[in-house]
Amino acid sequence: MSGPNPALVAAAPAVDASLGALEALITNLGPDPLKLPVTLPGSLKIFVGTVELQLPVLVNAEWGAVQADAITQVQGLRARLAAAVAAGSVSASQAAAAVGAGVTAAKLP
Repeated sequence: MSGPNPALVAAAPAVDASLGALEALITNLGPDPLKLPVTLPGSLKIFVGTVELQLPVLVNAEWGAVQADAITQVQGLRARLAAAVAAGSVSASQAAAAVGAGVTAAKLP
């Protein structure tokens, strides 16, 4: 069984903070609908500001998840290539040529 999606795990704190901002928006509007024209502009400014502050957090977290996944993929390709060379199914010169030609994982044994 696989673990949770790394992108969703990385985004969870920013999403949680945004949901908290939405909750605060609803609370700040107050129970009186007649006061809505007075309370809405300020409440919306707070909400938008809080959500905007989450964007850098989200971008950094997502980039970290993407970077970790890319490193894992590259390490897996390198391991498969080393195993193919060690097993003798690919010579060292073929492996070097394949790397130089940009061979994808699907073309490795």
